[in-house]
Amino acid sequence: MSDYVLFQMSSTMRERIIANHQFYVSEATKRLVSQFENIEADAEQFASDWLTEHEKYFDPDRHDPSDFHEQAGDEMAEFYQGLQNLQSTIRLSIIAGMFHEWEKQLRDWLVSELARVIVSSRETEKSVWNAKFDEIITFLESWSWPIRDRLYHAELCRCHLVVNVFKHGGGTSFDKLKLAAPNLLRDEHWPDALFYREPDYTDLSVDDECLIQFSDAIIAFWRDVPENTFQSQIVETPKWLNKGIRKDIEQQSAAIPYP
Repeated sequence: MSDYVLFQMSSTMRERIIANHQFYVSEATKRLVSQFENIEADAEQFASDWLTEHEKYFDPDRHDPSDFHEQAGDEMAEFYQGLQNLQSTIRLSIIAGMFHEWEKQLRDWLVSELARVIVSSRETEKSVWNAKFDEIITFLESWSWPIRDRLYHAELCRCHLVVNVFKHGGGTSFDKLKLAAPNLLRDEHWPDALFYREPDYTDLSVDDECLIQFSDAIIAFWRDVPENTFQSQIVETPKWLNKGIRKDIEQQSAAIPYP
């Protein structure tokens, strides 16, 4: 019985994909996140500028100097919090960008490999791009590739949840993230139990370490992609993919002219 390579990941393609990913993370971190390295000093400068700007309103007959300094402190705290929130948003944007790029590259690779054996693969391509994240992972596992047992899988799942919460806010993904990674929800240490509230999607916060962990998981995934996957290794083709392949084969057969 003949067998053939259905999916192939050449060393050249693997290294190119990983290099492009590393470039994205390195440059995005250097050009965006690094601008927030001195936010304490930035906040202090903001307070100083605020005092300079408002000193013209100071009337020694009516104002207490401490009131102005107290207000400047409040302005500094608000400015500092705003910078922290912006820094977290930029990190989340970088994470979302690298996750979406990973997912697009994976689907694109699957489509291009299937196109080698399916001459006209328009419907097959649609099936791959329309498949859910978990459906793609299940399909890869049908290659006798135990992805869900790998350490990077848990990180990729957390990254997926983070991206969904960042994009959509509350909902199912937030509920799952609260259970899977409560440490990613900012702990505000409420001083009074009377005013405590349960965390919501606005409390999502990631740091540089989290970004690196997600990045390393994506690299580990690409390192783990089998070099050659033979047709005989695929235990079962999922229904969502079979549907697209069947349509393409039917269209190809209908297009062949009879003698």
